[in-house]
Amino acid sequence: MSRLHVGKYIQAAAFAAVMCAAPALATPVSVTPTTVVLKPGNASELVTLTNESDNAARFEVNIQAWSETEDGKTNLVPTNELIVFPALLELPARGEKKIRLGAERLAGGVEKTYRLVIHELPQAATGQATLQIQVLTNMTLPVFVAPSDAQSKVKTEPPVIDNGTLRFTVANPGSAHFMLQNVNVVGTGSAGEAFNVNQKGWYVLAGGRRTFHVALGGDACRRASGIAIKAITDSAASGTETRLSIPAGTCGDGTPKFVEPQKTATPTP
Repeated sequence: MSRLHVGKYIQAAAFAAVMCAAPALATPVSVTPTTVVLKPGNASELVTLTNESDNAARFEVNIQAWSETEDGKTNLVPTNELIVFPALLELPARGEKKIRLGAERLAGGVEKTYRLVIHELPQAATGQATLQIQVLTNMTLPVFVAPSDAQSKVKTEPPVIDNGTLRFTVANPGSAHFMLQNVNVVGTGSAGEAFNVNQKGWYVLAGGRRTFHVALGGDACRRASGIAIKAITDSAASGTETRLSIPAGTCGDGTPKFVEPQKTATPTP
């Protein structure tokens, strides 16, 4: 058989094996609590994993330092700052296991943030002839190590309209996180509301910032003379509203909407 024909035969066999593979579903697991807060008087916490399937499963557990970038990307870095036990566990069918999470030293003046990462390990080979593709459960839980007097603060920095795009930043100059539940941008004119766009938010950690961009365009934008920016958080007592006028000639094509920031190309040396 020629090399070309052998190659085609191998490719066809591999394709057939994948097509005949039986997918193994991820193990359904419930976790309580879904958020862990460690603080003076409560320096350790138990997290309960419950297996809701009829098959045992193995899990690897670790802790990672957690930060957020200004454009909303999550960064996780392995750390030994917290104690997690056990690091490996077997969860029996319809059973539960507990994970102890603790801090040897609590935070100073500013809340520290971590993620408890729970990752299902592949099942051992069963000897079955059918190829199985395993789908594994992977979960991360927020962990906050907070001083007793930690407080969040919500601040919307002065917005800027540049080249048809509204740019604004929701900052947290406080010492504890807040959840930015929703960001609402409303354009108003002489006839009332001209446009209304929303975007769901995420955690803004202590000392963190989250920047948003909204493209301003179309007839809806041209009917508006002003904009109100509302940052809605998980606390009914907090949140901000900022207003600004729309300069003439600002509106471009399209419709008002949240957009990703345009990346500036790096010059070739």
